[in-house]
Amino acid sequence: MKYIDYLFWSYYCFFNRHSKVYFGDNRWQAICTICATVVVPLGVFYALLDIFVINLPALPKDRYLSLLIIGLLSLPLLLFLNHRYYHNKTIIRGNFRLFKDRWGEDPRTNKKGRMAVIIYTICTLILPWFGPVILHFICK
Repeated sequence: MKYIDYLFWSYYCFFNRHSKVYFGDNRWQAICTICATVVVPLGVFYALLDIFVINLPALPKDRYLSLLIIGLLSLPLLLFLNHRYYHNKTIIRGNFRLFKDRWGEDPRTNKKGRMAVIIYTICTLILPWFGPVILHFICK
């Protein structure tokens, strides 16, 4: 949980700094970013298993139904993170005082941690899209 908390704190501080660009609740944006960094690689892993290992059941052809199924499958993680960062009194006490004491007001001061978060985000959100594209052209 320490790593997820660090990711949350990094994303939360990022959205706080850039509040003019992003809108809404910064906690919710950080939670959605964490969910995206978990769900996208799982989807790519599912696709790679389907292509190379075993034929798995395909998602329905209807786009909205497929998005609904993906949303329902990611709902437990979303609800867990929502409960943790909105309702857990030990974490939200003092406007995330626990995280401020552990990692500081701004995680940008820790260069290794910041680089790890940037690399993690890029590797989980952007790079998985290149694998299926390359495989599409190779298998053609």
